[in-house]
Amino acid sequence: MLSRRAFVIGTSALVVAPALPTISAAPAVTATARAITPMWAVGTPGEFDWQAIRAATPEEAWRAWLSETGWPDDDRPFEKSGVQRIPQWDDLETVRPTDWIDADMGHCCSRCGYETHRDAGGRSVGDEVVCEDCFSFADLMAEGGGDAIDELANKIADEGEDEAREGLISSGNWEHVPPDLWQAAVVICRVDARDTSGAGHE
Repeated sequence: MLSRRAFVIGTSALVVAPALPTISAAPAVTATARAITPMWAVGTPGEFDWQAIRAATPEEAWRAWLSETGWPDDDRPFEKSGVQRIPQWDDLETVRPTDWIDADMGHCCSRCGYETHRDAGGRSVGDEVVCEDCFSFADLMAEGGGDAIDELANKIADEGEDEAREGLISSGNWEHVPPDLWQAAVVICRVDARDTSGAGHE
């Protein structure tokens, strides 16, 4: 069963969502199947020396990684834990930093250079990988969704609607708040306030 807050967020999103044009089904296209050489992430477990390698087998990927990093083959026998198959990279010509995070792998933050991964709060922001410390209010608003609405709703509940708006304006953050997210947060707070005021009455 959906909570009242989840329901309000969902219905608010429907109100502000633009109408989408009807798209006719595209004609069927017959494509010639092509062989795709698999993509692998290869590196030292626990270290940030991994690379994206295209190879037919994990052993070939390991040897290619050794060649790229300058390790003699005799010094680094094949390590199964150092090669991970990443099917979602197969069609990519270039593996970007955000592709590593989206594959639940680690990468360095595009802003501070510190190592991060999804479990530590790292996430994709546009074409950047952003660690938890560098992730900003503006990033959260641009990302949207329930977390952004909850952040605004909590602020409004703590400070009041007018004061929260003034605070965002004075801090330079109001320009980052999409009108639809603000309105959804306001609706949530008004519903919560109404429920609270009516508690204990029949």
